[in-house]
Amino acid sequence: MVVTDTALREDDALGTWLARAAPAAGASKRWPDEPAASRRLRCGVIFDAVVCAQPLIEVAYWLLEGYEQQLGPAVAYPAHRVGAILVPIGIEERWQELVTASEWPARQPRPLCLGSPHTIEVPPAVPDPAAGARWLRDPEVSLVSPPVLTSPVQLARCLTEALSLGAKATGEYPLLPAAHGDG
Repeated sequence: MVVTDTALREDDALGTWLARAAPAAGASKRWPDEPAASRRLRCGVIFDAVVCAQPLIEVAYWLLEGYEQQLGPAVAYPAHRVGAILVPIGIEERWQELVTASEWPARQPRPLCLGSPHTIEVPPAVPDPAAGARWLRDPEVSLVSPPVLTSPVQLARCLTEALSLGAKATGEYPLLPAAHGDG
């Protein structure tokens, strides 16, 4: 594989974007020395995160793509069968209202939306099958703009539709709703 200056700049652009959400000043300075290490990022800084069962995310993304909607980054946590979809900041405050408006079934566990002070783990810069997180959909960052994030209105609707199509709404949510330390 030939590595070009453009590829390096794109990696730098992603690292710079993610570093804005690092849990502590200077935490991102270790990233170049530890490219295989997962990174913990604060929600509510450059994104909020909708957390739900991974099969639900996969079907919802398939639907969103079919409806020609923009798809933002999503992270899978295979050991827990859940994932996190990165959405614009501030959505945590109105997420439950969006889920209710999408006619989410009352007896099904609802997707959670995490903002500040929560954190999530994102995959390492160098893909590692042993890492606790992997990208379901990579962030597409350029030198001039941050990645597009998934629209929460369409996401809520497509998660509900995915559920109606038989995707499972259950997964394990250990530690994800709680605030984490610097990690």
